[in-house]
Amino acid sequence: MALQLSWPLPQPLEGVKSRKRHIFAVASAQLHVGKGQVVTASDLSLTLESRIAAVGEAGSAVVTAWLLGAAGAEGEGQEPPSGMLRHGGLTVACFGPGRLGSSSAVAMATLLAEQRPQVVVLDEPREAGDAAWKQTYAEVLHSEALRAYRGAVVVCTAEEPRHLAQVCSECWTVAGGVLCQEPCLELIEDALDAGAAAEGLMKKALEIQSCHLAYWIDRSRKEGWTVTLFGKRGPDGSQELAGFLCHHLIERLGEFKVEFVFVPDWLRGGGYGKRLVRWVIDRAAHLPKSACGWISLSAVDERVPFYEQFGFMDLDSCQSKSEGQTWMELENISLVPEDE
Repeated sequence: MALQLSWPLPQPLEGVKSRKRHIFAVASAQLHVGKGQVVTASDLSLTLESRIAAVGEAGSAVVTAWLLGAAGAEGEGQEPPSGMLRHGGLTVACFGPGRLGSSSAVAMATLLAEQRPQVVVLDEPREAGDAAWKQTYAEVLHSEALRAYRGAVVVCTAEEPRHLAQVCSECWTVAGGVLCQEPCLELIEDALDAGAAAEGLMKKALEIQSCHLAYWIDRSRKEGWTVTLFGKRGPDGSQELAGFLCHHLIERLGEFKVEFVFVPDWLRGGGYGKRLVRWVIDRAAHLPKSACGWISLSAVDERVPFYEQFGFMDLDSCQSKSEGQTWMELENISLVPEDE
């Protein structure tokens, strides 16, 4: 049977009486990432409840330069930006290849008991690296000790953290050229062809009556469209539906058409809709320009400003099929070179 270890309660922070209060926050600041690259970081935060995936070089730079207060990505210290809040008593324990306390889950728990930090940072193992840390990381990531920990956890990861969605509720990631904090979501790209993997979220979708998701699922089956589901983990670890997309590629037009976008009422305003639209834009960008020149959708009139912030253009409303709808298009910026 696996060894069960617990992590200690973090040391109290003066003035912090709620686990929802910010212990680290960046309103807006310039971050040096490396090789002369600078990104704008906007609206990043940590509370004692946070479970964050810090994505890529930019996410790791936040941890290194600001959260740990160490040397910057280029080996030069970065002055704390004027737009940053960091509690003066904050203690951060960082675990990764070659770091103290990273050789085993027992060693980690021992160090945590000595330091009682408010923030624990885990550096995701790379393909080649410390074998002991790989094993420790695998044991700790989905452990009860991490789940029950009363402080913040930040996981530094090189890629989009879909595999971390069961652990992390939010991520620090570059979107639209800005390093921001967004929901961390599980993804089932083709739910109608995913079998058992999609059963839980599909059941959740069919239970929602307000937007007739069952109609869109049935129609997608008939028309050969794709249903993409996005999930998140609830406070008890259960899987919840966070987003629903119905879309297809019209090959003769070279058009990625979004038929329906849905985010549950209770999650609206939390950045979930933005994640869905950015996924659509990214998905289209991985198609050749000759195969997909445009992304199109019909938006409810009141949601037009939401889509305009992504660059969608408000076209002649006569193209819309329903009253109160506006036809919108966005040119696809393909990342795939055309075959010569």
